[in-house]
Amino acid sequence: MKSIDKTKLKMKPRNKINNMETHKNKELDAFIKEITTYGYFTTLKPDDRKNYLFNAKIIFDRYSSMLIAVQDLLKTCLNTIYNDENGNATEVENPIKHLKTLLEIAVQLLPINEGEVFDAVHKFVLKTKEFEKTDALSLDK
Repeated sequence: MKSIDKTKLKMKPRNKINNMETHKNKELDAFIKEITTYGYFTTLKPDDRKNYLFNAKIIFDRYSSMLIAVQDLLKTCLNTIYNDENGNATEVENPIKHLKTLLEIAVQLLPINEGEVFDAVHKFVLKTKEFEKTDALSLDK
């Protein structure tokens, strides 16, 4: 019987492993190049204020469209709550989790800062109406 050279046995598997590692590295490099070149991962943008948060852009054509979207989110939440009480929401696993997500989105979409503008416009309209009343009274005299 021939004796087997143990050093040759050890070399073959190492070369094979090195070739596999090189192949895996080339695949990984190609994958990284593909995902960074072709515009993947563009939906979430890093938040400027907190490095562990991201922003996603939602586009509306006007404030009324945004408010209607908030209203729809709230109605969906209410519908889920009402149907859950009736036992009809069993198709949705863990509806409370989904409600929480929808409500968080609705809160973020509410134009709270613009509320001050609504107050100012409302005051202006009231003053205009008051002015029209006093102007009409002075014309009657």
